[in-house]
Order: sequence, then C-alpha cells, then structure tokens
Amino acid sequence: MSATASRLARIRAVLAARELDALLVSQPHNRRYLCGLRAGDGSAGESAGWLIVTHEQAWLLTSFLHAEEARTEAPDFRVHQLTETLPAAAADVLGDLSVRRVGTEHRHLTAWTLADLQRRRPECTFPDASGLVERLRAVKEPQEVAAIRRAAALTDAALAEGLAVLRPGISERALAWHLERYLREHGSDGLAFEVSVASGPRAALPHARPTDRAIGRGEPVWIDMGARVDGYCADLTRTLCLGPADEQLRRIHAVVCEALATAVGGLKAGLGAREADALGRSVIEAAGYGEAFGHSLGHGVGLAVHEPPALSRRSEDVLAPGMVVTVEPGIYLPNRSGVRVEDLVLLSESGVDVLSQAPKQLELA
Repeated sequence: MSATASRLARIRAVLAARELDALLVSQPHNRRYLCGLRAGDGSAGESAGWLIVTHEQAWLLTSFLHAEEARTEAPDFRVHQLTETLPAAAADVLGDLSVRRVGTEHRHLTAWTLADLQRRRPECTFPDASGLVERLRAVKEPQEVAAIRRAAALTDAALAEGLAVLRPGISERALAWHLERYLREHGSDGLAFEVSVASGPRAALPHARPTDRAIGRGEPVWIDMGARVDGYCADLTRTLCLGPADEQLRRIHAVVCEALATAVGGLKAGLGAREADALGRSVIEAAGYGEAFGHSLGHGVGLAVHEPPALSRRSEDVLAPGMVVTVEPGIYLPNRSGVRVEDLVLLSESGVDVLSQAPKQLELA
C-alpha cells in the first residue's frame, strides 16, 4: 500500500468515527500530506487547491497552474480543474457526491469562505475538523523520518560552513545569507524558515531577524535555521561567542545546555508534553532565570517547522513513538544578552535519537 493510500485509509477511519460524510482539506501542509502535490499556496489569499475526501472518493480541486503536476503527483486523487472559485467548485463537487456532514478546517478558512460554502450548499453542515490531519501528521512514517534526518544533517553541515566565515565585523545579514546560500547549493528545497542571526544585545530577542549590525568579539551570537528536504524541515539553534565570553554569558549558556540535556534525557513515549516542558524549565527556574525563559520548550517538526505536539506548559499532547520534536530552552536578558540552544529529537519505543549533531561549544577562537 502506498503512503497516500495508507493515509487515506486512516483519514477514512476517522471520518467514520466522527460520523462525517466527507472532509474538506484547505490547509496546505495537510493537502501535501494527503495527496502528494508539492505546490505551495504562494501569497496570502492564494491556494494551490483543496481536497475533498469521502469514504469512497478523493478529489483535488486545483487551477490550470497546477493541474498537470497534480495528475502526476497526486495519482490517487481525481483532479477537478477550476473554472470558478474554490468555494463554488467545492460546492459543485459536494453536490454531486450527495454528502451532508462535511468536516472543514475552520482555523484555515475565513468566515466569509465558510459562509459562502453554507450558502451554496444549504443542505450540508460544515463542522470544524481543524487538527484532524495534523494529529496524523504528528507521528512520522519511516520515509518522513529519513527526509528529516537528511534535512538535519544538511543543517549541521551549513552551520559548520558558517562558522568557518564567522569573524569579527561580519554582519548578521551577511552571515545569514552565507548560511542560506550553502543550504540551497547543497540540496535544500528551500528554507524551513528564514535564517535568524542575532548578536550582542539583540540576542535577547527570541525571534530576531538579521540586520546589518556587525558581530563583535566577546559577545553572543545565536543562529537559528533549518533546511527543507523533500518538503520536510529541520530546526537547529546554536549560541556562540567570538573569543572569550564573560562570566554571565558562560553561566547562562551552561544553564541552557543543562536544561537541554535534562529534557532530552527525560523524553519518552507516553510522557505528557506539559511534563516534557517542565523537565527543561525546572532547570532554568532553579538557576534563577525562570522569568527569562518565556516561550515553550519545543514543538513538533515535519512538513511544517511548527506542528503538533506542542511542548508547552498548556499543552495536552502526549508524546508517542515516531514524533520528531525540538528541544530549545533559552535565557534572554533584555538589552544585555541571550542564549538559546536547540536540538531536533526523534522519539522511539526504546528512547530518543538526537538528530542534531552540531557541537554546542560556546567560545570560538
């Protein structure tokens, strides 16, 4: 059985359990996961297509732009080439299928689109099925794990190349471009996300974007990046210092690395994601930096760089074999300094496999 056929079978089992006649899939990563079409959605408001999956049929609604590739990449789906809007086309197909309860991804569709569907098909109900496909995506199949491994290895290699050009005076932006170019030249489909580089006091900004600021000696610089291979993402962060670091930077780097090691060592299938977050957070809190760690410990990684499970204080997720998650504790001291160190981890029946192999040393000569 092909990966697509297996995924459709699992979706149909969920449809039966939830008493749904059909599922309308509009979220782009869910679309690729189920049908194999690699085309993305492009700009806001644009879509490469929707899926309609029933207990017997599977339809891909897409435009002329993607119809030919859809017939090649999504052979298990009937391709309906659009001659009108997606809601209008979906309403026509739903009418032909004579379905009534149609699960829809409310988190991804606008209120206007939902209202338009309801207006066109008043005999149907459109209950929220947000998260249904994401829960299947959370547990990776062997071929998905293999792609993530390749993405992680390429990301490690890019970091090593970046460290070779990291010198005092290079700008954050120039370093980020060097890393991105390496990824693209060595097989990355694109980027899991925009390469992030932050140095000096900007290292206290957890989601900083690179600027023209020159990186100096004796100050922190963190790099957060990820390759994308066969559609699957990696995610890696390392914090470095050119030359000797001051005592405070060495201290918080050591605490963050201890939190990372403690959390990774405690991860296992069956553990609540909330408890996983606490493993790393407790180390940082015990060191007196709890208020400086304001984000979650980690998240799932796959076709999207952020996907279930969420390793956070509010999460109700439970870890399972086959999940790939980040563990990324950090300490951020506004206007002074910041450290984050992140590994990508695969959970299995027997424990964990750390996919990120880049060294974690702080000081570079």
